[in-house]
Amino acid sequence: MSTPLALLLDFGGTLDVPRHWLDRFVDQYRALGFELDRAGLDPAFSHATALGYSSTSEIKGYALPQIVEFLVRHQLDWLAEFGAADFPRSRLASDTARHHLTRAISAGFVEESRATVADTRELLAALHERHRLAVVSNFYGNLPVILAECGFAPFIDVVVDSSAAGIFKPDAGIFMIALRELGVGPRDSAMVGDSLDKDLAPARRLGLRTVWLRTAPPDDRASDEPELAEIPVDYVIHSIAELRELAW
Repeated sequence: MSTPLALLLDFGGTLDVPRHWLDRFVDQYRALGFELDRAGLDPAFSHATALGYSSTSEIKGYALPQIVEFLVRHQLDWLAEFGAADFPRSRLASDTARHHLTRAISAGFVEESRATVADTRELLAALHERHRLAVVSNFYGNLPVILAECGFAPFIDVVVDSSAAGIFKPDAGIFMIALRELGVGPRDSAMVGDSLDKDLAPARRLGLRTVWLRTAPPDDRASDEPELAEIPVDYVIHSIAELRELAW
């Protein structure tokens, strides 16, 4: 196959830290002594994410620290009211305590994100010499702000933020917006993401080549084999840096 003219790239879990934001939040809570697992935080995470998607007019100018604090604040609100019976609600009893927890969880998350910025910026600069680049992400209306904050913006030709576009992955329409703005067809493009069902399955149905950033540790990869069999991909990488030398 020839080298694709355009790459469509996911953001969260792909261009930032290569792990799902839910898993990253779990780690931050556990670092502060909360015995939460993925299942325990997932409803609070989903609640905060949905509020973010519906609050675009409020948060469209937010930089990374602000959007992360928004999400954590609403996660804590949900946990205080609906968390499991053994969840330590006493730690959220006062506004002061909740404020300090919000800042601490958010600071750890943002610090982890910023640790990856320089390497990703260098990679995008190299990729942009060979491809047109688009970022296609389920986000909160402020993705251009985040990309500029990270220093990625000079290398990104098109940004499609689901909240601003009014369409969310896995709806194939969000990829069509990117292709139309890039001025390329599906056969000349590839989608790069960490989600088989949201990023790669709809892109494959449109005719894009698909690159799965498979971030699970080697010991955990057997669990996603059935899903991979149902949603085949063209290429599998284990680091976003592998895009630089991918043999198309």
